[in-house]
Amino acid sequence: MPARQSSSRDLTLAFLASLLAVSQTPLALAQPAGALTLQDATILVGDGTRIDRGSVLVRGERIAAVGDDHRASRGTTISAEGKFITPGLIDVWSTLAAEMGGRSERWDGRAADAFDRYDEPAIRDALAQGVTTVFTPARSGDGIGGLGAVIRLVAGGEPEQIVLKDKGVLCAVLGSDPRQGAVARLRAARDLRRLFSEAQEYRQAFEDYEEELKEYEKKLGERGKQDKTEPKEDDESAYEEVESGSVEDGAPPDDPAEPPPRPRRPARRQPQAGPARAPAGEEEPKKEGFKKPVEPEKDRNKELLLEALDGKFVLRVEAHRPADVLNALELAEKYNLALVLEGASGAAPIAKRLAEKSVPVIVPVAPPLLAFTPGPLRYQEVDAAARLARAGVRVYLGSGPAQGARSATRHLALGAALAVAGGLDADAALRMITTDAAKLLGVEEQVGSVARGKSADLVVWSDHPFAPGAKVERVFIAGREVYRAAGVAEGGE
Repeated sequence: MPARQSSSRDLTLAFLASLLAVSQTPLALAQPAGALTLQDATILVGDGTRIDRGSVLVRGERIAAVGDDHRASRGTTISAEGKFITPGLIDVWSTLAAEMGGRSERWDGRAADAFDRYDEPAIRDALAQGVTTVFTPARSGDGIGGLGAVIRLVAGGEPEQIVLKDKGVLCAVLGSDPRQGAVARLRAARDLRRLFSEAQEYRQAFEDYEEELKEYEKKLGERGKQDKTEPKEDDESAYEEVESGSVEDGAPPDDPAEPPPRPRRPARRQPQAGPARAPAGEEEPKKEGFKKPVEPEKDRNKELLLEALDGKFVLRVEAHRPADVLNALELAEKYNLALVLEGASGAAPIAKRLAEKSVPVIVPVAPPLLAFTPGPLRYQEVDAAARLARAGVRVYLGSGPAQGARSATRHLALGAALAVAGGLDADAALRMITTDAAKLLGVEEQVGSVARGKSADLVVWSDHPFAPGAKVERVFIAGREVYRAAGVAEGGE
């Protein structure tokens, strides 16, 4: 085995063992009481800024101030001298606590509804490694899966408390089955293109219907005006003649004792001569008329695709092999879609094209495989993120689909550290799982950095997050302490 691979394996096993050795103490979710100050720590803001011997002041659910002048603040004070504070880590591609169902004919299913908020062991694993927020895709094999969601890791939390965002991201997969051959993968890509083509036809059908409906209403209005201007037949109640023996108006009757003569109804007006009727055996000309157009049937699946075509939805496609990545990119180019690629560790051959199109790429951070594995996982390499970043690609780090029974979200910090070992800049790696991750998910106003006004999602580390042996000691979400490692004093003055 080459020396580099052996070194990477040793680092992986040692670091993983130190991280998983931490005993975990889950805490009940309680309302934050008054002000809280985390004092005298090294603060890694998340955007590359570092504050030495700084403090973070928390009031309620939000960060009230960040700096080095909060010693006199009222409320609880926790000394973090010698510790590091970071924003809560964000896994932008996770299947943590996700109950994956079978393939559905409906694409408006929400990943938020499939998230098991009572899966405390899985959530505790993630919190123990500093992860406070995850993006969960709607995943169900090749094709369109549904709507992804951004979720906070609060065990047992109410949906309105834990779901930060559950609209705006449509999820799809290409080449998910490692047993698929080239023909099957091409067929899957063709089917995905066909869906968007059919959505365009669906839109055109409704546009045609609207035009036909306007024309119909216009003709209907013209017909109504024409009917109002046509002369009406004489009222049959009018009397035009009187019976014989009647006298002229104003003349006295011959015999005043006799009753006045009864008027009689006028004779019906004879129809005017019109066009001759068609001879027997020939079809009579039809009267000019028009028919109301029929509205096309609504299709919720196609409506979702139209929102992606209009740029209202992001299309996230999981694709690993270079060919599958290229198929996803060509789909986005053809239909002008806002594309995010998941798992594209095999994207290095087309990195230049991805950089030109500014397509975000999420690279899996699970520990590298120690033996050859067929299928898309064989592209997973420690230096994948660094190679793409050097090519100018917008790179992010995510745990990806669960390998076995447990989610890889618990490896997020470890995977970032390994990416640094593979050549990725350490500050860039931290941004990829904090500030940049929040921007990618559209929740940067709420989480992702240690900044005033943001939600107090904070992690206290024993050392720099990427240092060997670094452990998570405390985790706060929205100002509440949701995790404290065993052996760490409750603290507070």
